[in-house]
Amino acid sequence: MERIRPGTRNPLTQLITGDERLCKLAKAWHIGDMIQLPQLQNKLLDMFREVYVQHLKTHTRVPPQAEPFAYLAMYLGTFSKIERFLIDFYAGLSRFGGEFTDEELEHFPYGIAIALKHRRDRFVIQGWLGDLIANNSDYCHITCSEHDDAAARGGFID
Repeated sequence: MERIRPGTRNPLTQLITGDERLCKLAKAWHIGDMIQLPQLQNKLLDMFREVYVQHLKTHTRVPPQAEPFAYLAMYLGTFSKIERFLIDFYAGLSRFGGEFTDEELEHFPYGIAIALKHRRDRFVIQGWLGDLIANNSDYCHITCSEHDDAAARGGFID
């Protein structure tokens, strides 16, 4: 995001505030995918990684919301990198407040609900070692080759 002039306020910071911030992330990721800007997608992940780490430090649990997953399924399909990031985001922070309740997950697609529960279990067992977001892994970043491959197919990056 080299185009943001030094000393000016980054407009992307508005995405990391408010209750709907992970839905904003899903929508911004989709826009980055549509206009073929993997740098934007990766910058978004980096910003939300910082939010995640802040929540880890304060042991804050973020209640899961189904809307980002529904949006992604509608526009990008399932099993996308951003979907994996969101699952890890919610599951990683859930270790501070107990297991997901049936009420929390009742509006989630079955596969996402199961993935959230399984990832939470792994976070509890593995601790920090299994936390790819906290360990600054780029497992959800879009590489140039992935972007070029998707563009050649005429499709979107997942």
